[in-house]
Amino acid sequence: MLNFFYDSLDTLKKVKKPSNKEVTNLTLIIFVVVIISAILFALLDGVFNELYNMIYTTLKGVFGGSTGSGAGLELNQIVDQVAAPTIEVVPAEWAADAAVDAAADSVPTVEAEVAPVDAAPAPQAADVVVE
Repeated sequence: MLNFFYDSLDTLKKVKKPSNKEVTNLTLIIFVVVIISAILFALLDGVFNELYNMIYTTLKGVFGGSTGSGAGLELNQIVDQVAAPTIEVVPAEWAADAAVDAAADSVPTVEAEVAPVDAAPAPQAADVVVE
C-alpha cells in the first residue's frame, strides 16, 4: 500500500506546469470550439423548428377539421374550450331565478330538463328489526 503512495508522489513530481503560451493557446481553442458549437446548435435549432412547424401545419390540416367533416377541432376552438367559463346547468323551473343570479355572478346558465331522482323511501319503524 505504501508503494502505491510513493509511486503516486514520484509521478506528481514529474508533472510540469504549462507555460503561459500553452495556457493561452488552449484557452483560445476552448473559446473557438464553444463559439462554433453555439452557432451549430443555433442552426440545428432553426432547422428543427422549421421541421416541427411544417409537421404541425400538415397535421393541423389533416386532423384540424378543415375538411368540414367535424372530426377534429381547430386550435382556437380547443383554446376556447379550455378557457371557457364554467356553465351552470339548472332545472327549467329554476331558470328564471338562475338567470337573475347568473347575471349578478356573471356565470352563464343553461336551461335543461332534469329528471327527478327517485329517492329510496325512508325506513319505517316496522321495517327495523331489533334483536
